[in-house]
Amino acid sequence: MKNPTVLVDVDDEGQVSVYWHDPEMSGRQAPEICIVYNEDRELTQCKLIEDFDELCQDQWTQQIF
Repeated sequence: MKNPTVLVDVDDEGQVSVYWHDPEMSGRQAPEICIVYNEDRELTQCKLIEDFDELCQDQWTQQIF
């Protein structure tokens, strides 16, 4: 079984579009996408950013690009 692919497209203006490609139509649910920009970190310290950082450090998280 081939893994689905997450495609991230960033245009010249910084607009982010995220696509979920599942060629085998496996019925798997698409992953949730969470994006944190550096300027978000500078403006506020909130639970969302703390949770994001904890997930990035989790043993089950792998950087894919």
